[in-house]
Amino acid sequence: MLFCMDEGPLYVKIGRSRNPYARLQSLSTGCPVRPIQLATCGVRSADKAKRLEKALLAATEEWSTRGEWRELDLGEKQAFNMKWKAVLQSHSDYAWTLKWDTHAVEELERLARERLQLHRARFAKRGRAYQDFIRAQ
Repeated sequence: MLFCMDEGPLYVKIGRSRNPYARLQSLSTGCPVRPIQLATCGVRSADKAKRLEKALLAATEEWSTRGEWRELDLGEKQAFNMKWKAVLQSHSDYAWTLKWDTHAVEELERLARERLQLHRARFAKRGRAYQDFIRAQ
C-alpha cells in the first residue's frame, strides 16, 4: 500500500508488485498529493499476492475512488485499519503471518538518489562513449 496525504484526506493505493520500490516512482504520479509512506507485505507466491490484493480491494471498497486508489478522512482511519487487518489475518497461516513493513518515502527516495550517483560514478570510468551517454540523460 502507498499512503499519500497533505492537509486533506488520506489516499491509499492498494496493489502488488515484484519490486515495490521501483514501482513507487510510477505510483507517485497517480496520487494527487505527495506520497509519505510505503507499506509492503511479503507473500509466498504470485497467486497468494493476487488473492490478497483482491481481498484487500473488496474489503476497502467503500473508500474506492478510482481503480486501486482509496480515499478516506482521518476520522475513518480506524475503520479502514480494522478492514485490512482482518484481511491480513484471514490470509495468514501458522507458518506465514502476514504483516506490513513500512518505509518512509523520503528515505527510499534518498537511497535511490545515492544508488544512482554510485552507479554513475562506477561507470563514468568506462570511457568517453559512456560519459557522452550520461550527459545526454
